[in-house]
Amino acid sequence: MKDRISLAAAVVGCRRIVVLGQVVFFCFDTVESNHARLLSFVDRSPYCFLVVHSVQIAETASSHRSNMSELFINTVQFRFPAGSPRPSWMEVANFMKRLDTDVMLIETIYKTAHDRSLFIKFTSRDAMEESLRRNAEPRQFVYSNGKSIEVQMSIAGTNVRYVRIFDLPPELADESLSVVLGAFGKVHRVIREKFPPDSGLGHIFTGVRGVHMEVETNIPSTIDVADREGRVYYDGLMDTCFFCQAEGHRKDACPQRKLQEKIGRKQKKMSYAGIVSGNAVAQVENDLEETLPDEIIEVLEEEEEDEKGNADQLQLDVCEINDREETMPTNDMHRKTNGNTAEGTSNIVQEAVVNPQAAQRRAQ
Repeated sequence: MKDRISLAAAVVGCRRIVVLGQVVFFCFDTVESNHARLLSFVDRSPYCFLVVHSVQIAETASSHRSNMSELFINTVQFRFPAGSPRPSWMEVANFMKRLDTDVMLIETIYKTAHDRSLFIKFTSRDAMEESLRRNAEPRQFVYSNGKSIEVQMSIAGTNVRYVRIFDLPPELADESLSVVLGAFGKVHRVIREKFPPDSGLGHIFTGVRGVHMEVETNIPSTIDVADREGRVYYDGLMDTCFFCQAEGHRKDACPQRKLQEKIGRKQKKMSYAGIVSGNAVAQVENDLEETLPDEIIEVLEEEEEDEKGNADQLQLDVCEINDREETMPTNDMHRKTNGNTAEGTSNIVQEAVVNPQAAQRRAQ
């Protein structure tokens, strides 16, 4: 069987062969030139061969997408991330109350497990487009247990995703961003996100651009728009680290970032260890001893000389008092013997001994 298929591929010049059971698919870029030889080979084969043109495959896929979109009329869709819990009707009702839309213009609300989606069908296309405009930014779907996930409103049946672009200045035109992202798929519209209404800053933009587009080719984590680098995030983007720019992990799990944090903590721990052990204190004392100037010692010597001078002056004062007492008249001596002079002299001497500075000032 394999030999016959290989022979057929060589004879008719097909681009690709796909075998499913007893059915063989031949894919061609063109079949007109080898059509007769292919039919002749198929007629002689005991197996069933299905001839498929690659262009026909593309047209069939496009037609299938068109038919899928025709199943949804005036309907929007909220896709839930993989692994998220299926919402209850009470949770859906609370979510609908927080949407900026007129519930009187809603015809049907339903959910499907296969699509992991919540569908909202409006009474008219104008009502649907108005709701899309009012709810262009991502919304938080809150479960009864307090957990929440981020969901985005889009036209049902299309592969429209909400791509968020960060780090672009507000002066940069939306058209420039649309041109760059147009290389990765069809861009439907670009919005500028605002602060939540309940924050009191609902009229102020956050600087984040939101792009509703059909992602046909994977968008890199960063793009260049008018010589400015913008960071990209959307559901389905391969995990990219904004710290080391590597793919496969995010910033919070970056091994390089964790290594740097570990080194920083180790250095910080070593700086405190010196203080705890006393080494740092000893080092400070050594530094102080090295920086003490010789003038401090000289000042101490001068203070000792001043104290000696004060003691000599005190001795001279006592001698002078004794000389005065000897030369005083007799009456005066009797008055002094009443105790006043002796007591005063004793006080002066005691004060001079205790406070030599005061004695020096009295002598002056």
